[in-house]
Amino acid sequence: MLLTQDDIGHEYKIWIPCEADSDRVDDLVQQLVAISGGMTAQAVQGIWISDETGEAVQEDTHILSFITNKPQVLVLLRQLAVVLLEEGQEAVLMTSDGRGFLLRPDIENEQENTTGINFNLLQ
Repeated sequence: MLLTQDDIGHEYKIWIPCEADSDRVDDLVQQLVAISGGMTAQAVQGIWISDETGEAVQEDTHILSFITNKPQVLVLLRQLAVVLLEEGQEAVLMTSDGRGFLLRPDIENEQENTTGINFNLLQ
């Protein structure tokens, strides 16, 4: 039997710094696991350039990945990104089927945008 993408679903990944350890983050991750049926977590060390300081920042990070055909995970991923940004992350990286999205606080349009989050597609 040949399975289609509708049968299997879409692959999602989100990068979460290990220091982002809060009840709100844990609750949203648990909801994602419950909806998707499972998740793979990889502990990695990441390095990125801070927009605030221009310096290289090295930190321990978890890459959470899962595959699902349930669209409600998109709502939870967005909520998780909002929580991470509210808790002090400069940006949040996630992918959907290999396409990267860098999420940042949208300071210029904060009053027009209810979440204050700007989704930038990475090329």
